Amino acid sequence: MSDSLNNKELVAVGHQFAKAMSSDTAIIDIAKIVSRLAERLDCTTAALREMTKQRDALAAMLQSEPVNEAAKHR
Repeated sequence: MSDSLNNKELVAVGHQFAKAMSSDTAIIDIAKIVSRLAERLDCTTAALREMTKQRDALAAMLQSEPVNEAAKHR
């Protein structure tokens, strides 16, 4: 499996793999796909947490800025 898959492609591969799995599927192949999916989930979760922190910091900064007089009268 290529490391260049984006999240959407990796999810699609995971779904296809799950549909194709049988009792004959090698445990190592199952472990590989589960590992790839878990790794990507960890990365995506970390990125989301960082973006949330940045959004919250920006919102707090914008809330603390004084509103100029022109904006008050709109």
